[in-house]
Amino acid sequence: MSSIPAPTPRHQLINGRWQIPMEELRAEKISEIQQASNSAIAAMTAGYTVGEVQSFEQQRRGAADILAGNTETEDAQYVAALAAARAAAGDEGMTALELAGRIAANAAAAAQATIAILGLQQGLEVRARAATTPEELEGIVWSAELSS
Repeated sequence: MSSIPAPTPRHQLINGRWQIPMEELRAEKISEIQQASNSAIAAMTAGYTVGEVQSFEQQRRGAADILAGNTETEDAQYVAALAAARAAAGDEGMTALELAGRIAANAAAAAQATIAILGLQQGLEVRARAATTPEELEGIVWSAELSS
């Protein structure tokens, strides 16, 4: 063994040099990528309350039902009640159909943004798993521009 102590507890003597094992570096890079993906997804829901976020899927289904002319489903009734509550609170002119259109547009935009974010995440993870050198891993960088 070398007489020079390891620079950090993470370093191992590999081929006569103190190095952090590639598997550990890969795991760190993948964690970094996943954290960036989580942050990008979280940014999409910033500004919404917990209740709004928790009801997104029901709103999306209800909007789809209303736009398809099926206003009797539980989800469509939820959106209609939400529109009525908004109108009663001062959002004058809000109707179930108007709200359904807004919800559908927002859901479609969110789906496209999510696809871009998850595609970037998964592509970078594949590159990280295939990397054979620390330099290759360093070259794998999250870019918000690529996910939009």
